[in-house]
This record gives sequence, C-alpha cells and structure tokens, in this order.
Amino acid sequence: MVIMMSLVEVLALVYCTIFLLYGCYTDLKTRRVPNRVWIYMLPGGAAFFLFRLSSNFPEHLIVTLVLVAVVYLLAEIIFYISQTILKFKLMGGADIKALMMITFLFPTFHEFTVAGQVFPLLGLPPVPIFVLTVFNNAVILNGIIFPILFIRNILHSGVREFLHHPHYFFLGYKTDIQSLKHKRHVKLLEYYTEDENGVKPIFSKNGIEITEKLQSNLLRLSKKGLIENEIWVTPVLPFFIPITLGLLTAALIGDILFWTVQHVMT
Repeated sequence: MVIMMSLVEVLALVYCTIFLLYGCYTDLKTRRVPNRVWIYMLPGGAAFFLFRLSSNFPEHLIVTLVLVAVVYLLAEIIFYISQTILKFKLMGGADIKALMMITFLFPTFHEFTVAGQVFPLLGLPPVPIFVLTVFNNAVILNGIIFPILFIRNILHSGVREFLHHPHYFFLGYKTDIQSLKHKRHVKLLEYYTEDENGVKPIFSKNGIEITEKLQSNLLRLSKKGLIENEIWVTPVLPFFIPITLGLLTAALIGDILFWTVQHVMT
C-alpha cells in the first residue's frame, strides 16, 4: 500500500508539472495561460482525486473542498490588496487557478519514496497543507531575483553607480534603448521629463509599459546626447513560474521558509 501511494504521488507530481510547465511557456510567450490548460488537466486530476477518495472517504472530500475554497478566497484577497492598495500586480487569474488545481491534486502533504529516498528531503512541515508550502517557496524563489540583480549590476556598473542609484541595483538592470522592442517581460524603471532646464530622470516604482512611442522618444533623447544609450528596466516575470518551481521544491525538498526559521531560531 505504501508503494502504491508513493507511485500515485510521483505520477500526480509529474502530471501536474507537465501542465504547469506548458503554462510557463505560454505565459512567457503570450503573457497569458489559456483556459485549455485547466480543461485538459481536470480529467486526470479528477482521476487522482477519486483514487485518493476511495481509500479515505469522506475525509479527503471534506478537506479538499474546504482547502480549495479557502485558497480561492485568500488568493482573491491577495490579488485585491496588491492591485488596489499596493498598486502592484502580484498574482493574476492563471496564478489563482494554478494554486487551486494544486490544492485539488495535493490537498495535504504526503511523504513518498523513490529508490529508497524519502521525499520531501526536509520532512513534513508542522502545517501539512501542501499549497501553503508551494506559495511560501514561490515567494522565496521569486525574491531570489533581487540579490541576483544586485550582483549582476555590481559586476556590470560598479560601486560608483551603486552609490548614485542603490535601489535601482536591486530592482532592475541597464539595457540598450535599441533592444527594448525585443524585451517582452520588462518595464522601464525610470522615465524622463524634458523642459527648458534639460532632461530629468524620474524613478517609477511600479515600472512603465514600453511602447513604440516611448522608445522613439528615448532614442531621440539619446541621439541628441541628452541621455545615455542605456536605460534602467525592471524584469516582470510571471508569478506562474515561481509557482511551478514552488510545486517542485515543495514536493522534493519541503518547506524552505519553515526550515529556515526553524534553524535560525535554534
């Protein structure tokens, strides 16, 4: 029975990962995840649900329904707060659907064994709600981009420019103005106002969508020597990607946040 449950966990993980990876591909390419991903994913997800239900009725049904509902409500609250209060889009509709589907497939944490190795490697967290760990890991992995940007910028631009724009170094990077039209997932980190006194850079914490008109204006200012040929941009990677990575790290490694807090406090 233990071997059978481990096999089911592995198959469900592979099944879910395939669809999420395809969602990552479409999100990067078109900035959206089509609904067909969830439509095609649902029959297999229902099969895994029914298998688990057959050996744990009605507990599995109750837990799954409650957690899916809670995840939906919390995700909508996070979406609302980020949009209306923080003015920053943390999650989109596809992200909410992904978290709900993950909850449907994996409502609670289960250990599984492959080739004698027990997963997750860090063990089960004290709160065995799988999607909570997925979200925790996704946020942590999403945050890794900030120190990566800092290291890149220090190597590329040096300490002197860091002293002028310290916050820029953690939020974005410099790129040629000519290459902006080829960059799908970036926004301008700064823009320029022009008056009789010259050109003044203005920092934009939320980023500015790049349009042809905006790029043409930047090229004009650059050719006139009023600004540099490089401009600061900030990456806007879909949160769908960290969610997918959060799924894999949750299943294979465990709850990174809980493990970190536990080892810092002890």
